[in-house]
Amino acid sequence: MVISIAVLSAIGVGCGRISDDKSLSLNNEKSDKHIKVRGTNILVVPPDNFSEANIFQGYYDFSTTTTLKFFQDREPVQKKIKKYDEVLISPKDLISRQPMTVNGYDGLYIVARDGESYKKHFLFFGDDDVTVTVIGQHLPSDSVMEKRITTAMFSVVLQDEAIPDPRDDADFKIETDDDQLTFDRLLNGMLLYKGAGQNSSSDLALVVARRIGATNAADRQAVVERYLNTELYHQHIQIKRTSPVDIDGMPGYEIIAEGVSDGNNKNELMYLVMLFDQEGDYVIYGTATEKFKENEAMFQEVAGTFQRKK
Repeated sequence: MVISIAVLSAIGVGCGRISDDKSLSLNNEKSDKHIKVRGTNILVVPPDNFSEANIFQGYYDFSTTTTLKFFQDREPVQKKIKKYDEVLISPKDLISRQPMTVNGYDGLYIVARDGESYKKHFLFFGDDDVTVTVIGQHLPSDSVMEKRITTAMFSVVLQDEAIPDPRDDADFKIETDDDQLTFDRLLNGMLLYKGAGQNSSSDLALVVARRIGATNAADRQAVVERYLNTELYHQHIQIKRTSPVDIDGMPGYEIIAEGVSDGNNKNELMYLVMLFDQEGDYVIYGTATEKFKENEAMFQEVAGTFQRKK
């Protein structure tokens, strides 16, 4: 049978039962209210007054610490479900487990406790090639927010199984050698890269980001050096060289330095470029724990490819 959002919203909520009824079916179509979740091909009607999140793919309500997260993975749905069943959801925390069909895909809806702090709702659906996971989290006592979260979860539509490149959502781009650096993720609008190939086990990292606001100070070199010394979580920093640069039509400064990382307590190469633009400055920042000369040259080459998307 086809069941309504209202009925789906009530499945397992506080009932403490596990169902094997596989006849439940959700069939959604795209509407004018549907919004594409950034970095995915998932469409959803988010709850009213929720904000789009920057540190994860989804939406949140800050006042109630309620979140709604979306994941589109190149992984068989049954493998994903097994991982949650065997590792991530404790049997003692399970409230309900409901097999279902979601827009023609095999699916599963799980409600579980997250300690005493939160109640979580998990919706999985997909096939042998792709899995969509939707996770809603709210305070256990907030039944109003629970209804809002589940209503949004059950509005979901997978527009396309193809998984988009999160870098498409950034308003700038760089080019990297896949044998040296590999794209990690988009976080808070920043492009994060990590070591690849022979560098995969090393502490090699690169961040490309846009700063809020423009630098109006006359001494821009001092601004960059202050940023290096105060914002990048290193101690005992020694600047080796500071040079003016011009990349993508923007003036800036490049700094080569070394410092001890707060994270791993290792001496690291610190490579920093800050580019100045009237609509907001850009930062390219790389670190490495070995092969300083080689990685300095690599960071310079990558920084030179930086471009804003027009």
